[in-house]
Amino acid sequence: MRNHQDKLSLDTNGFIYTTEMISALTDEDFGDTGKVSEVYISNGADYLKRSLGAKEAVFLAQNIRRRHESFPALPRANYNTSADQPIQGAHVDYPTSRVHDLVRRIFKEEAGNQLLRENRIQVIHVWRPLRGPVIDWPLALCDYSSLDVDTDLVATDNVYPHVVSETFNVFHNPKHAWYYLSNQMPHESLIFKGFDNAEKVAKHCPHAAFELMNTWDPDQFRESVECAFLLVYSQ
Repeated sequence: MRNHQDKLSLDTNGFIYTTEMISALTDEDFGDTGKVSEVYISNGADYLKRSLGAKEAVFLAQNIRRRHESFPALPRANYNTSADQPIQGAHVDYPTSRVHDLVRRIFKEEAGNQLLRENRIQVIHVWRPLRGPVIDWPLALCDYSSLDVDTDLVATDNVYPHVVSETFNVFHNPKHAWYYLSNQMPHESLIFKGFDNAEKVAKHCPHAAFELMNTWDPDQFRESVECAFLLVYSQ
């Protein structure tokens, strides 16, 4: 990805990377929910509004992943850790139906429906490592321009004890173009689309963790933080 930075855009490819979203939080600070909410999430919302021109940025979700030394040998539920593990399957977290439900829930039914009709709505992910360089299970991003939305994505229910949510899983297509940010450092953030209701732009960015061959280092297990924001633009 580094050699293509000037050619990539959110609206064409579905992702970019930036060094402009700086966080003063340490690795240990990300275990403190209060600090994360006050500092990191607030900084992320401000950055997205400033850089993308949105009038509002609503925090949706955060995920901290710390790769267990046994991953991926064990089933996902069998790791004795509070942190989640990398996701190997290519996916999109926010299909259209899920975003519409979120907008109606956040802004209430009538106001949400009006926003969906009249405003540009996006879901934007911000992903960065807590330490680097990342040589262990980095994040790969699929170029939207290489994606056939009608045949490559399949809606999938994720069933948990407390909730059922919908995501897109991704069928393999040899035309897909995948990118990753080599040796990514904590000051480098991946910015990618979960959803966009604008016409003739990238709608989603499928993504997945993958194993880099011959790079195993017991002191470099991947640790990362990802946040998702709902962006609302002026009419």
